[in-house]
Parts: sequence; C-alpha cells; structure tokens
Amino acid sequence: MKHRLGSHLPFATAFGLFLLFGTGCPSHTPTSPTQTYSLSVSFGGSGTANGQFDTPTGIGVQNSTIFVADSGNLRVQKFDMNGNYTGSFTGGSGGFNGPRGIAFDSAGNIYVADAFNSRIQKFDSSGNFITTFGTNGSGLGEFITPEGIAFDSSDRIYVAEAGNHRIQRCSSAGTGCVTLGGTASGSGNGEFDSPYGVSVDSGGNIWVADTGNDRVQEFNSSLSFVRSWGSSGTADGQFDQPCDARMNAGGNVIVTDMSNSRVQKLRADGTYLQSVGSGWSQPTFTAIGPNNRLFIVDSTSDRIYGFNF
Repeated sequence: MKHRLGSHLPFATAFGLFLLFGTGCPSHTPTSPTQTYSLSVSFGGSGTANGQFDTPTGIGVQNSTIFVADSGNLRVQKFDMNGNYTGSFTGGSGGFNGPRGIAFDSAGNIYVADAFNSRIQKFDSSGNFITTFGTNGSGLGEFITPEGIAFDSSDRIYVAEAGNHRIQRCSSAGTGCVTLGGTASGSGNGEFDSPYGVSVDSGGNIWVADTGNDRVQEFNSSLSFVRSWGSSGTADGQFDQPCDARMNAGGNVIVTDMSNSRVQKLRADGTYLQSVGSGWSQPTFTAIGPNNRLFIVDSTSDRIYGFNF
C-alpha cells in the first residue's frame, strides 16, 4: 500500500494521485530517531502554536536561519540553529495552499513551492512577499503540484512537478523554462512518475527523487541523463516513494525513503552505505546547513531533526 503525504491534505482528491499515495500513513508509532551521526537538534510537535507543525514538508537553511514549510498550517516558520522559533510568514495574495519546497537565490531571496496554488512565491530574506509566478497547467512556466525546488549557481530555479511528471528549469523570474520529462508518467531514462525532490550539487549536477518509480535519477548541467539507480523494495538501496535526494559535502547522496520510513545514505553510483537515524515516521525533504549539518523533516511526527555529519 502506498502512503500519501499527510492524510488530511488533498493530494489524491485534488490531483488524482491516489494510485501513488493510497489512503493512509505509516501505522507504527513514531519514536525519536537513533543515529550513527550525532543528533544535534530536534524540535517541533503537533499543533498550531508558534514552533508547532501540522505536516511539515519543505525545509531550507540560509545563514543561521532554518525555514520550515508548515504545510497543514499554511505557513512558513523560521527558527535559529537551536530550533528556537523566530517568526513566520503566510504568503502573498491568497496565502499558501500546501507550501512545499524551499530554496534561495544568490541574493538571499526565499522561494516557496505553493503546491495547490500551482505557483512559486518569492520573498525577501526576512519573509516579506515580493512576487509570484506560475499558473495551473502543463505549458512552459505552468505547474501542477510543484513540490521540491532548487537553484543552481546561475540562479536558475528547478521545479519538481508531481502532477506534470517533469522537472522545469526556469529563470528566477519564472521565464525561459525548459523541461526534463513530459506531462505523462514514464519509466524510461529521463522520464518520471510524480517526482517530488530536486537538488543541484556543487558541480551543477541535478538529482531527482523519481518518487513513483522508486528510484533516483542524475542529470548533468546540460540536462543530459547521467544515470539512475534504485528499485522498488525494502532492502538496502531499494526505495518506496523516495521523496528527496541530496548530495552532501562528502559526495554521498542522502535519500529520504518516505514510505519505507527511513533515510538512506548512498554513494553517487547508488551503492548503499548506511541508514541515517531510525524510528522515522514519514521523512520527506532535507536541507544542508552550516558546517554540513543535515536537517530532515519527519512529516507525520511533526518534527525536525538535525544531524552533525
């Protein structure tokens, strides 16, 4: 049975993704993860108060501030590196409807994938609204369920569209878009089934969590296919709905294996190395902060965990 991300959010009913996400979340009781790497911070909890979450999903770290997309509460919250709440913002005109991925351009502006409004919202570094781009659709510069987002060194934004089964690369203004994949799902090289996560490493390579195909795909900066790895299953190096794939400073890739309720660390060629933490509920997006600290969102336990690598 496939699990959807947050049973109270309208993934399946709004966008016809019920075949991917099923009807429920993992049934075991979440516990605090144990780890090979030292756990440096843990914060959150279920609720609507400041510092609490309802199905957090996206996360980004800029300078010494952690930004968390608090999807069910329709806001982005800010924290210091010790997990102390420092503020929040709720979006521009019309607010957020399912905020997801968070990324930053070279000027420090904040971009948030506003999934169910089919757009990207842009804010200054303090969270003040600047502008938005994108509308619902399958054309260039249009989105259906934008999820993960990332920037490269040329300030181009990459958007993983679960509903359009593709990655779009656009200017930071949302113009000049080109695509990886198509508007229909596929399983060939460079094709996707409901991709959630996209990241860009220091060499300009693009990593995509091809969620519905239970694999990770890599592309070079020219958008040419490099390789893919992973398959459906529960063994080491296999996945069940990988949500995010991100290279760390050591050249290894961290993959949130969402419906297997675990986080895996693999070499860039897909060779399994080890698990990160244990007792996860539904890990989704990740971010790397100062001193290569790794932050992971555990969505259905409504908590954020930070590890020293």
